[in-house]
Amino acid sequence: FGEVWLVRRKGTLSEDYAVAKIPHSSRSNSKFLQEAKILRRLGEHPNAVRLIEVIKQADKVVLIEEFVDGKTLQELIDEGMEPRQKELLFAQILDLVAFAHDHRIMHRDLKPENILVTSQNLVKVLDFGTAKDVSVKSISSTVIGSRPFMAPEQIMGQSRRASDVWALGVLLYALSTEYLPFYSEREKELMDLILETNPRRPSELIPEIPEELERIILKCLEKDVSKRYHHARSLQEDLKKTFPDFGNGRVIPE
Repeated sequence: FGEVWLVRRKGTLSEDYAVAKIPHSSRSNSKFLQEAKILRRLGEHPNAVRLIEVIKQADKVVLIEEFVDGKTLQELIDEGMEPRQKELLFAQILDLVAFAHDHRIMHRDLKPENILVTSQNLVKVLDFGTAKDVSVKSISSTVIGSRPFMAPEQIMGQSRRASDVWALGVLLYALSTEYLPFYSEREKELMDLILETNPRRPSELIPEIPEELERIILKCLEKDVSKRYHHARSLQEDLKKTFPDFGNGRVIPE
C-alpha cells in the first residue's frame, strides 16, 4: 500500500495539519486515483474525510486529506461508552454508508479501527482505499475486508452493498452486547462460523435488549443476501421508523 505522513503546507504559520498518503510504488497510482475519485463524490458528507488535493510527486500519486484529531471507535469501545454515545456514533456511520450507497459506492472494510471520532463526537469514516464503485463493471474474486466484519459472500470474493450492511450489523451487535457475533483466533474457524453458523441472539447475552432492535440486527446478519437489507438506506429507514429517538440513548441498553 504505502505510507501515511502528517504534513503542513510549507511556508505557512498555520497549525492546520493534513495527512499525506504516499504509495510505495507507482503501481498503486490507479488505486490512489480511484480513492481520490470516490472521496470527491463523498466530499459533501460531514462524516467523510475531505480530500484536499492530489499531487503528482515524481512518478507517484500522493493524496492530501484532512487530518482528523480523534480516537478510533475501537479505542472508545475499549474505554467504554454510554448508550447515548453509542447510538449517536452509529447513526453517523450509518448515514455516511447510506450516502455512499446512494452514490453507488461500497466501502468493503467497515470496522472500528477505520472509524475516527473527534472530541465533539463527530465521526469520520476512513480508508476508502478498498472501496468500490459498483457502477464500474469489473470481475474480481479478491477477498477484501477484515475477517470478523466480513459477510459470507465477501469471504467468497463477492462483495456487494449488502456486505456493508452485514458489517454495520456486526458493529451494532457489538455496540449493543459488547460481544462480536462471530469470533475465533483461528482464521479458518472464524470463516467457518461466518459461513455456517447463526450468531447467538443478542437477547441471550443482554436480556434487556429491545425485541425490535434484535430483529434489525439479525436481519443485517442474514447469511442469505436476499433476506438482508440490500442497501444501508433501507436499514436506516427501518431503524428510524422503529426507533424515532435513536441517538438519545434509549434503545441500546446500559
